[in-house]
Amino acid sequence: MDTGWGLDVLMRGSDALRMRISKLVLLLGSENDGECAAAVAELFQNSDLLAKTNGREALARFRSGHPRLGVASPELIRKEARLADARWVVAREYGFASWARFKAHVEALGGKTELRHPFETDLQYYRDRAAGMLSVFGTGEQNAIRLVRLFHPDFASASEADLRAVSLTQADAELILAREHGFETFEAFAAHIGAIREQRVSAPFAQAFDAIKADERARLQQLLARHPKLANAAGTNANRLIMLAMSFGRLQMPFSASTFLRC
Repeated sequence: MDTGWGLDVLMRGSDALRMRISKLVLLLGSENDGECAAAVAELFQNSDLLAKTNGREALARFRSGHPRLGVASPELIRKEARLADARWVVAREYGFASWARFKAHVEALGGKTELRHPFETDLQYYRDRAAGMLSVFGTGEQNAIRLVRLFHPDFASASEADLRAVSLTQADAELILAREHGFETFEAFAAHIGAIREQRVSAPFAQAFDAIKADERARLQQLLARHPKLANAAGTNANRLIMLAMSFGRLQMPFSASTFLRC
């Protein structure tokens, strides 16, 4: 899978989260979590190559998300970083104040829905999507009601009748959209979009979307080979890559039956 912390990790539950965090420790080159590194090595062959190619990204994320080690040298981060530190970095990336809150959020979802992958880098695109959801919610549309119950923390246990009487704001809709993508707040989601735009995070779904827009078939094929779950992953508004390819008239993109069957 990807070397970043894509939202697919949320869909696979807390065990997958633990493995992804362990991978971060491995990429940092830390020897303090040998048991975790050994477990990761079983899943990710060629760990030396991973450390060489992705250590810089892992260090950058530590610097942006860890208040104590954020100003430390690469050598000190590699020496001092523990699994608990990596967990905190990941939680903060998704806008959560602690690993415990992030873990509780993941476990509460527990497969109830498929979280979305962002692919546009213009934040206004997502504000517009939130406004659209707000509009259809006002008509009583069933899926909008479902999204409010699933992703707005104030209405998780509300009845349908109660939800139909609720007056939501644009801020509420943006919060729902952020949480639909796995983030606790819209501010955290906006920061992630900025990181994608500046290429500070690994975002295979967004990279595949860019390849489709540019009609770069070889690049898309490489991404699908490296991240096979992308073929069936859902983007914002439930857009799948094959649907996005069709919307751009990219009818010769390398999607095949075998691509979907192995996901």
